[in-house]
Amino acid sequence: MAHDVFISYSSKDKPVADAACATLESNGVRCWIAPRDVSPGVAYAESLVNGLSHSRLMVLVFSANSNRSPQVLREVERAVSKGLPILPLRIEDAPMSQEMEYYISSQHWLDALTPPLERHLSRLCESVKALLSSQAGDERDQSREPDRESVSGRAAGDSSVTDAATGLSEQADSARAHSGKRLWWIGAGVVLVIAAAVFAIVAFKSRANSQPAEPTAIGGPSAAPAFSNVNNELFSAASSGDTAAAARLLGEGADVDAKNNQGDTALLLAVKSGKIDTARLLIEKGANIEAKNNVGETALIAACTSGHAEIAQLLVEKGAATDARDDGGATPLMYAGLGGNTAIIDLLLLKGANINAQDDKGETPLMYAASAGSLDAVKLMLHKNANPATKDHNGQTALEYATQWKRLDVVQLLEHRSR
Repeated sequence: MAHDVFISYSSKDKPVADAACATLESNGVRCWIAPRDVSPGVAYAESLVNGLSHSRLMVLVFSANSNRSPQVLREVERAVSKGLPILPLRIEDAPMSQEMEYYISSQHWLDALTPPLERHLSRLCESVKALLSSQAGDERDQSREPDRESVSGRAAGDSSVTDAATGLSEQADSARAHSGKRLWWIGAGVVLVIAAAVFAIVAFKSRANSQPAEPTAIGGPSAAPAFSNVNNELFSAASSGDTAAAARLLGEGADVDAKNNQGDTALLLAVKSGKIDTARLLIEKGANIEAKNNVGETALIAACTSGHAEIAQLLVEKGAATDARDDGGATPLMYAGLGGNTAIIDLLLLKGANINAQDDKGETPLMYAASAGSLDAVKLMLHKNANPATKDHNGQTALEYATQWKRLDVVQLLEHRSR
């Protein structure tokens, strides 16, 4: 499956990476992110390379953690080798290692050093969409005018890495020129061969597994319903907020709780995209409000990650568990704290969310808010009896999180509170 963006990050920065992914996908940008998109039964490294190969650019969540990560460095190296533009989102003012500087020192940066995080993610989304649009326009121009520029681009060899110093758009141009028409035709031929093989296999399995059709009321054969196709259409309708189409598809036999390859149900997709009317319909039609995707995300967690307060309220009113946990042990309140969304925080606490819950690393909602620099969220949590003295599994408090991330306003507040 083709994606627009490959998100590279350190596992220690997963909350920020997840928030970036949710923001991009809610705006129609298809993302590849691990571990969600690692294919079952496929080697982890192979899945990463496949993800990069089918993406159009990389978003790098840059911090001291990712700067030290050998895995992230390998992903960046692979992106450069494949000619992918790299858009770093800097969430910490950390010096780059020499290895990292070799690959990305010339790139345009997006700084997310000051709260709130949501504002920076909106800028990230705008930048990504602009770059993707520029790529699409350049590809159309190239297809209309396959002139001498494409020939000279092929002769440029490995200059695409050097040319990155002139910016993201020029890096993309160099990568496209480097591939040339010959590789395009070879790639097209390979795609056609693979597509033909896949079609033959699917057709064979379909014939082998097909069952005799049930007779209709008038005695004639009825075609077996294509449930998978109907479900896929439901996913699309949910993501785009086409409530009428979703209602029609459910009437035609679509499974309201079917899951896509990422484990997302139609409800999860509607929530991530901020489509409240479609989400309401799916709930009314019996959608499992606590269904989790491949990373343990529930609809309420998705709403909190994306900052959709109205949908979060709808889910809570319908009985969504306020202390549900994803695969990392994070709760909805933690993601609301990361995004600094005080309306959602207030809602969750009113409905009994545990203000001092800890995830698998021992981190609390207060630590999430402190690391993001969400001053209003930190104030609210402290007012609601969040314990600033709680320590994570490494012995760090919320104050140390704020200090590490240079959230000076939060540092001052927590220091004053500790006196």
